[in-house]
Amino acid sequence: MPFEVDEVIFPIPQTIHKPGWVRVCRSLFSADECRELLQFSEEHGRYYRSGGKKIKRDVRICYLSPENAPWAFNRIARTFAHHNVWGFALSGIVEPMRIQKYGIAGYTRPHMDYDYTSSDQSKITAIVPLVPSRSWSGGDLTVADRRTPRIDRCDCLLFPS
Repeated sequence: MPFEVDEVIFPIPQTIHKPGWVRVCRSLFSADECRELLQFSEEHGRYYRSGGKKIKRDVRICYLSPENAPWAFNRIARTFAHHNVWGFALSGIVEPMRIQKYGIAGYTRPHMDYDYTSSDQSKITAIVPLVPSRSWSGGDLTVADRRTPRIDRCDCLLFPS
């Protein structure tokens, strides 16, 4: 799967060049890979409740670094490059991945993934459920005031941060 690497970094918000707020990549990971990530999060995650900077939440979060699962970072990076219909100049993944596990009535309140007041360089957000959709309810995601397509375990939903 060839993709172009661009060395340019834009530290300011970029205009979205092409229409479409979300992209779906089916079966980004295998079921075994999803179980591996889930197991890692069970062993290394911690519980957050209504804390965080400005985001109200009730969720268990685990931060995953490239040394913990290099294959996951490689796959996500290639997926960002392949599905970057917005024309963003991508320079690499600079933040750890976050694995979130919601319990009954768990939540994350509406928020923006990109913080223009910080040095955050996020451009694309990826959501990958690690468990089958039949094992949970809720989870409706809205991007730019539009409901996103439902995805199942191992699928990836991408959208501008």
